[in-house]
Amino acid sequence: MSWLEGILLGIVATAAVIDLRTRRIPNWLTLSAVLLGFVLQGMVSGVHGLIYAVLGLLVGAGLFFIPFALGGMGPGDVKLMAAVGVFLGPKDALWAVLLTGVAGGVLALVWAVLHGRVGRAFQRTGSLVGAAIDPRRRAAQGGMPTLEKDANWSIPYGVAIAFGVALALWWRTL
Repeated sequence: MSWLEGILLGIVATAAVIDLRTRRIPNWLTLSAVLLGFVLQGMVSGVHGLIYAVLGLLVGAGLFFIPFALGGMGPGDVKLMAAVGVFLGPKDALWAVLLTGVAGGVLALVWAVLHGRVGRAFQRTGSLVGAAIDPRRRAAQGGMPTLEKDANWSIPYGVAIAFGVALALWWRTL
């Protein structure tokens, strides 16, 4: 593992702990991580590193913007994945997003079981998927439903991001 990857793991681990405790990922962490990633990529690889970082940011933030727009995650999750993209570049950011999705699905199931919300979680997800696929269903529901957060029950997605990034880094060593 490179020292850049070590720094990134420290950032996502910090975000996971903060998210577990507060259900928020603070701007001071995400924005400083983005800035640090750009500085380090520029130092290590010059202009090529900066282009690599920009493309990674676009992949990470762009793919996480979709569930954010649907109300399924907070802005801190998007900004954290943008920072991940800056450190990993576009290809590995894509892997991190995909593996974070897997980790997030497992986390959501565990969280739902622990909080007795399995039925409600499947119902809300089914409504969203059904409305996305069938315009008639969407019209009958009065528009596109969202995955708005329940104030009493939310998933600390920073944990899933940390696991997804760790899995992506492990995956690329195979």
